[in-house]
Amino acid sequence: MLAEKITAWCLKQNAMSESQAVAVTYGIELFFDTVLKLIGLLILGVVFGRTLEVLLSIACFSSLRFFAGGAHMETSPGCFASMVFVCAASCVGAELIPALPTAVFLLLSVGIVLLNALFAPFFTQNNPLEEGARRRKRIGATVYSAVLILVIWLVPVWNKRLLMLIPVTIESLSILPCWHIGVNK
Repeated sequence: MLAEKITAWCLKQNAMSESQAVAVTYGIELFFDTVLKLIGLLILGVVFGRTLEVLLSIACFSSLRFFAGGAHMETSPGCFASMVFVCAASCVGAELIPALPTAVFLLLSVGIVLLNALFAPFFTQNNPLEEGARRRKRIGATVYSAVLILVIWLVPVWNKRLLMLIPVTIESLSILPCWHIGVNK
C-alpha cells in the first residue's frame, strides 16, 4: 500500500510516466520487503546476542548472490525463513563444527569456486539474462567467490572462517542445476 502511495505521489509530480508506474511500484515493494527482512534478521541477531555474526553471514551470502543468483523461495515469508536458516546454520555451525582437516577445507574451497565457474548464474524465466550479462555474472561469481575464499583462508580464527564459509557454501549450492528442474529458462 505504501509503495502504491509513493508511486501515486511520483505520478502527481510528473516524475514518471503511467507506463513506468507498475515497475516503480514493484521496485519500491522489493526495497521495503528487503529492508524489512534485514531488520527482522538483525532483531533476531540482537535477541540471540549474535548481531555481528548475522551481519557477517548476510554479507557473505548476499554479496555472492549478487553475482551468482541462486534458487529463490516463491514467497517473502519463505525467503525470510531461508535467510533465518542461513544465519542460524552459520552461527550454530561456527560454534559446533571443529576445525576441518586442511585437505577437506581445500577441497571445499576449490569446489565452491568451481561451482560458481561452472553453474553461475542461476536464472529463471522471471529473471532472464542475455548472454553477455550471463557471461559477466559468471565471471563475477567466479572471481568474487575466489576472493571470498581467499579472505576466509586468511581469517585466523576458525569459527569466524565458518561464519563466512557456511553461507558461501549454501549460496554456491543454490546455483546447482538440480534447482532448474521445473523452471523454464
